[in-house]
Amino acid sequence: FPSHDKASKRVEGTFARYVPKEVARRLARDPDRDLMKARQHQLTIMVTDIAGFTGLARRLPPEQIAQLLREVLTPLSATIHEHQGTIDKYIGDAIMAFGGAPLEVEKAELRALDAAMMMVSRLSVLQDSLKAKELPRIAIGIGIHSGMAYVGDMGSSYRSTYTAIGDNVNLAARVEGLTRFYGVSILVTETVMKSCESKYLFRFVDRVIVKGYDSAVSIYEPLALLASLNEAQGELYRSWMKEWEDAHSLYRSADWEEARLAMLRLIAHPHLGAGAKAFLKRIDRMEENGLS
Repeated sequence: FPSHDKASKRVEGTFARYVPKEVARRLARDPDRDLMKARQHQLTIMVTDIAGFTGLARRLPPEQIAQLLREVLTPLSATIHEHQGTIDKYIGDAIMAFGGAPLEVEKAELRALDAAMMMVSRLSVLQDSLKAKELPRIAIGIGIHSGMAYVGDMGSSYRSTYTAIGDNVNLAARVEGLTRFYGVSILVTETVMKSCESKYLFRFVDRVIVKGYDSAVSIYEPLALLASLNEAQGELYRSWMKEWEDAHSLYRSADWEEARLAMLRLIAHPHLGAGAKAFLKRIDRMEENGLS
């Protein structure tokens, strides 16, 4: 029994850095399972990043940067744990997390999206606190994708960590990077959208070929919980979706003149404007390159 207790404490101590405390305790009950061994899992991967952080880091003194990271990453990390997510690592101002390992999670895509929506909401509430502490207002971008990945103890003989790697992990990071291009807080892949469309209203944003991938990926923005929408709000969102779909359809058909006019009509839109500006630049490049 003593050796079993010791092993249990070691397992709980190891995973307490990555997973919610109750998950670490569950893992500790079965210390003989080789949970650290690298293996393939179906994961839902979430990457979160602070928009414009590099510029902030140049302007602010180091102590303010450290304080800003603590103020922001702490509640965001807590939200991930509340939704049974595993925190893989912090990369400067970014958080990489996933659901599905070391224990399987039911409806991992939905839990991840619930967490992402709550993270955006909590950040909005946090802005007043940041201002009171003379810290800048910030925005975050979140990318979510689901697929197979290798997860386990990886690294070198000098240092190893419990982490996930693979194409699907990279894709989640690429999707997060696109949030700034389209001026939105959250983007998800089609896999995630299909898993969550019974609960959330989504707007199709674009079909893109991301760096390192040969085939195009459809990306979507979650707009709201379906259950939270009244009839007027639902109509408003659907009118947005139609305006964007119509403009995007002209872009897909390479009708650059009409696509430009459609995007220009959206440029002042409070939600679609950033994406419209991005498409106008893309249309200009297409015309310059003689693409049709």
